[in-house]
Amino acid sequence: VITGLGVVSPIGVGKDAYARALREGVSGIDVITLFDPRHLSTKFAGEVKDFVPEKILQNAEVLRFTRERRILLANAAARLALQDAGLAEKLPDGRRAAVIVGSGVHPVIADMGQLMSSGIYTGLFDDPDLRPEKFRASTGQADGYENHDYPVINRINQGALSIAREYGITGRCYTIVSA
Repeated sequence: VITGLGVVSPIGVGKDAYARALREGVSGIDVITLFDPRHLSTKFAGEVKDFVPEKILQNAEVLRFTRERRILLANAAARLALQDAGLAEKLPDGRRAAVIVGSGVHPVIADMGQLMSSGIYTGLFDDPDLRPEKFRASTGQADGYENHDYPVINRINQGALSIAREYGITGRCYTIVSA
């Protein structure tokens, strides 16, 4: 059962802006602005350009732990979905809830040195600090989740785990990746 919809996409933030853009045939594809794409063969992508985390995530715990863009995008979508469903920001029984995140991108980057020197990491995640330990609290790892020491940006479930932490959800936690 879908009780609420939270959309954070290149064509609109919020279900009304998203639906309007869909009806009008708006494209979310434009020149890359989050990092310098000179060294890439493609210079365009679908970026969420009108995203201001503090606007949607007022008083959110996740803002104290990370500035990683994909985690903030996931948390913003969750906040919007809960608002759309008319649910409280903290669920009364987190054991009876689950987090399922759908993502159209999975950043798998094997060479962390190249990633940092190219500026892509800083541009994508608005965060020049690559210490893995700083993400443990924001993804629930500090509370006993197992750490497999994967590279930070390769942990596709971080957004879902941070949503679970933010809303006290202790049920299932999944990320479905389409690309």
